[in-house]
Amino acid sequence: MIRHSNALGLTCEYRWETIDGQPRVVEHQTSDGEHFHFRYDREARTTWVTDVLGRELEIHYNKDHRVTSSRDYSGDHYVIEIDDTGNMTGLTLPDGNQLTFEYDEFARLLKETDPLGRSIRYQYLNY
Repeated sequence: MIRHSNALGLTCEYRWETIDGQPRVVEHQTSDGEHFHFRYDREARTTWVTDVLGRELEIHYNKDHRVTSSRDYSGDHYVIEIDDTGNMTGLTLPDGNQLTFEYDEFARLLKETDPLGRSIRYQYLNY
């Protein structure tokens, strides 16, 4: 895909290049002035995105191409813990606080706990 538009007239355009034998988006711009440049280090499993203001974000991936950590445009760092089945089990926030997540054997979310220890529990109908 090189272009798409929504019903409100916003248009997004993409420029692709082949990097290490794989097609990759290297530039993305929108009709409302957003403009991003992408860089990749496949061996280090890292992607960098630079916005129109020159700010840079950084995303790290594991061998399964799941995000494991990121640094956003403001410099805040997040760390994601993932279990062997690919479920996100923890999220460490920039201030060091952590959210945790528990799943059942079907990878359905059962419980999420916030940094204050408050939990939300989920139940599912058995069909």
